[in-house]
Amino acid sequence: VYQAGLHLPDDITIVWPDDNYGYMKQLCSPRERLRSGRSGVYYHTSYLGKPHDYLWFSSTSPALMYEELRKACDATADRLWLLNAGDIKGCERAVDLFLAMAYNINAFDYSNIATYEARMLSRLYGNYERLVEITVGFYDLAFQRKPELMGWGYQWSTDKHGRERTTDTEFSFTNYREAQRRIESCKHMARLSEEVMASLDPAAAASYFQLLHYPVRGAELLNRMILAGQQNRWYASQGRAAANALRAEVKNCYDSLELITRGYNTLLGGKWNRVMTMRQGFASSYFELPPTDSIVLAPAPQLGVWVEGEGFDGYHILPVFSSLTRRTYRFDIFNRGTG
Repeated sequence: VYQAGLHLPDDITIVWPDDNYGYMKQLCSPRERLRSGRSGVYYHTSYLGKPHDYLWFSSTSPALMYEELRKACDATADRLWLLNAGDIKGCERAVDLFLAMAYNINAFDYSNIATYEARMLSRLYGNYERLVEITVGFYDLAFQRKPELMGWGYQWSTDKHGRERTTDTEFSFTNYREAQRRIESCKHMARLSEEVMASLDPAAAASYFQLLHYPVRGAELLNRMILAGQQNRWYASQGRAAANALRAEVKNCYDSLELITRGYNTLLGGKWNRVMTMRQGFASSYFELPPTDSIVLAPAPQLGVWVEGEGFDGYHILPVFSSLTRRTYRFDIFNRGTG
């Protein structure tokens, strides 16, 4: 309506929204910057809506927040800052950063924004070096794909599909070990977080668990669950004996997610009971057990081979070797039987 020509009194503040995922859609033009009402922002670190929500915990990159809000502030969006933080729990770290930048954005720059959370948390829990690695790694993985968006299908298309369906992700098990490296990184962050929690006294450990460990461990388990399900379905299509073990791993990750969620809700005598849940009862299904396949194996061992490659020779995919590119390729030799 405003862009269609609605006239605003000069002292009215224009509040620009982000795109629901942390990127500002529009800011004041040079002419609009001269208005006495100036402008503000409406920003998201939690979101319910199309095309896909993220309500579990905040994973918006601090570097992205700084880049977008610094840009907004420079464009006179300094009159009102409004943050959508969902139900607040799960977004405490993002709320703290948002308010700190609103209070004095000039205290931040690209050299210190990535370590802000670690500095804030280390005042409570020590372990600064570990916390830097955990927080930077956590946001790096979430920037590639938020936990709530792992394996998502058709949320908010319920008229056509009924409800969200789990799908394969774009992370590949066949190209550059993308999926495997992501799983390894998730496990590494969770191990570091376990070490920090083990170093704390019980009172501090409880607050650390709900503030940082639960998101880090939850993201690890959900990533492993979704990606192991994806790998299971691929392995099952090839008849690999390892497919059944992966199916069991998916269930183990799901059970562990339930366990740590129950742990969150029973902390300190149930202080935050029911704040976290794996039963959303809505369109999203990222907490659900993903579909997996089980296969009946032959009693005798059977050799199977899978080859990574770029070219086709009849029905066989073959690797292309060159003395110029010096590429290496992966050959998987696997068993299709129980022997």
